Amino acid sequence: MLEQLNSLNTFLAAGASNVAPVFGVLSMVLGFAVIVSLIFHRFRQSFLTGYLLCGLLIANSGVLDLLDLEDAEHVIDSLAEIGVVLLMFTLGIEFSFNEIKRLRRVAMIGGTIEVLCVNVIASGVALAIGFPFNESVLIGFMIALSSTALSLKIFQDSGQLASPGAKLTIGIAIFQDLLVVVVIVLLPVLIQGASEGMGSMTLDLSLALLKALLFLVFGWVMTRFMVPPILRRVSAVRSRELFTLTVVGLCVGVATIGYLLDLSLAMGAFVAGLVVSGSVYSHRILADVLPFKDLFLTLFFVSVGMLIDGGLLLERWYFFVGWGIAVLVVKFVITLIAGRFLGFAIRPTVQAAMGLASIGEFSLVLVNQALKLGALSPADEQFFLITTALTMAAVPIMMKGAPRISRWMEDKKLFGDEGRSKAGEHAEILSDLRDHVIICGYGPVGRQLDEALERAGVARVIIELNAETVMELKRLGRVALFADVAQPETLQLAGIARARMLAITFPALEVGQVAIHQAREANPGIAILCRARFASDVAKLQSMGEEGIVHDEAESAMRMIRSSMRELGFGEDEIEEERRLIRFRRGEGI
Repeated sequence: MLEQLNSLNTFLAAGASNVAPVFGVLSMVLGFAVIVSLIFHRFRQSFLTGYLLCGLLIANSGVLDLLDLEDAEHVIDSLAEIGVVLLMFTLGIEFSFNEIKRLRRVAMIGGTIEVLCVNVIASGVALAIGFPFNESVLIGFMIALSSTALSLKIFQDSGQLASPGAKLTIGIAIFQDLLVVVVIVLLPVLIQGASEGMGSMTLDLSLALLKALLFLVFGWVMTRFMVPPILRRVSAVRSRELFTLTVVGLCVGVATIGYLLDLSLAMGAFVAGLVVSGSVYSHRILADVLPFKDLFLTLFFVSVGMLIDGGLLLERWYFFVGWGIAVLVVKFVITLIAGRFLGFAIRPTVQAAMGLASIGEFSLVLVNQALKLGALSPADEQFFLITTALTMAAVPIMMKGAPRISRWMEDKKLFGDEGRSKAGEHAEILSDLRDHVIICGYGPVGRQLDEALERAGVARVIIELNAETVMELKRLGRVALFADVAQPETLQLAGIARARMLAITFPALEVGQVAIHQAREANPGIAILCRARFASDVAKLQSMGEEGIVHDEAESAMRMIRSSMRELGFGEDEIEEERRLIRFRRGEGI
C-alpha cells in the first residue's frame, strides 16, 4: 500500500512538473473556491469570507508542495496583482465622474471626517509603538481606507444599492479611492525624500501632486471629449468583438499612462474604469465586463488568503484578532459620527459604518508599494494582510446584524428622537387614509402595480428610497414617502394599522422579513404580497405564515412554458392543464 502511495505521489509530481505553474496554481484556486463556496452556502455565510479561507488553506496545507509546483510563490504574487488590477477596473466602471459630482458633498465632508480622524488615531498609535513619523502617517492612511468592493457587493446582493446607506458608503468610498491616487504618487517622495533637504522635498512633492492632478484631468478629458466619439464610431460597426476590444484597449492604454506617471497599474486601471464609465455606452460596457466581476473578486480574495502566513496566524491569533476588533470599532464609530453629521438617519448610517469598517483592497496596494520602497518590513506586510483579511471577513457578519443594532440605538435614543418626531409630523397628512395599499419600492413591478390600482380607484401610499423618484411622484400628486420600509416609523407613517394590503415589490429577503414582522404586529389581518428570488427565500417566507408570495423563478418558468407551448401549437386547455400540474407539484393547489 505504501509503495502504491509513493508511486501515486511520484506520478502527480512528474505530471505537475510538466504543467505551467500558473495553470497548476489556478486550478487549485478555482477547485478549492468551488468546494469552500458550497460549504459556506450550506451554512449561509458570505462567499468572500470563504475565498479568504480558501487561499489560506491552499498556501498553508502543503498541497502546492505535494504537486511540486515551481515558482508557486511568484505565481501567487502575480495572481494577487492581476486580481487587484481587474478588481480596480470593475470598480472604476461602476463609478463615474457624474457619480462623483452628484455625491460630492457626502464624499468631501464624510470622506474627510472618516479619513482624517482614523488617520490621526492610527498614526498616533504607530508613533507610540515606535514607527517614524512618515511611516506612521502612511500606516494611518492605509487603515483609514475601506473595502469598496466588499461593501458594494453586500449592498448589491441585498438589493439596497439605491438606499441612503449605500449612498453614504459610496460617497465616502469615492473620496478614499480618489485620494489614493494622490497618496500613491506622493509615496516615493514621502519615504525616500525624508532624508533630503526641505527644499528638495518640497519640489518633489509639488511635482508629484502635479502629476496626480494631470492624470485626473487627463481622465476627465478622455471621458468628455475622446472616448465618446471613438465608441460611437466603433458601435456603428455593430461588432461586439470590436467594441469589447476597443474598451479593453482604451483601459490598458490609460492604465499604462498611469503607470508611466509612477502610479501603480491598479490605480491606473481604476481611473481607466472611470474613463469608460462616463460615456453613454457605459451600460453596454457594464454588461460586457461585470459578468467577470465575481471571478475577479474570487481571484483577489483567494490571493490575499494565499499570501498569509498560517503559522504566524495560529501562533499569535489573539494579537491579530485584538487589532482587528480595534480597527472595526474605531472605524465604525467614526463613520457613524460622519454620517450623523451629514444628516443621515440612524439606520443607513449604521449600515454604512459597518460596510466601511474593514481595511480595504487599496491598502494592500499601498502595502506592496511601501514594501518595495523599504518603508515596511515583511512582518509589517503580514500584519496588514492578516488584519485586512480578518476585518473583511467580519463585515458581512456585521451587516447582517445592522437592523438589530439600529433598532437598539433608536430604542436607547443614542442620537435623539428626531425620527419619531418626523413620523409624527407627517402622520397628520396621512391620517385620513383608510383601506389603502402600501407599495414598497417603485421599480418596474411597483410602477405597474401602482398604475393598475389607480385605474381601479384604490388609494395607495408608495415607499421608495430613490429621492428623485419620490419628488417626481409627489409632483404627479402621488402619496409617496422617501423612507426605508425596514424602519418601524416608516410603516406607522404610511398608516399600516389602517391599510388593506402591503405589497413588497422587490426581492430582498431580509428587508421583507423585517417589514412583514412589523406589519403583522401593527395589523394582524392585513394582506401581504411579497416577491422572492429563490426557492429557499420562498420557504423562509412561508415559515412566517405568508401565502401571497410571488416567486420570480417560478413565474418566469411558468411564462416560458406557456409561451413555448403556444408556439408549438398546443391549445389553451392543454396549457392550463400543464399550469395546474406544475402548481400542484409545487404545493400551491390548483
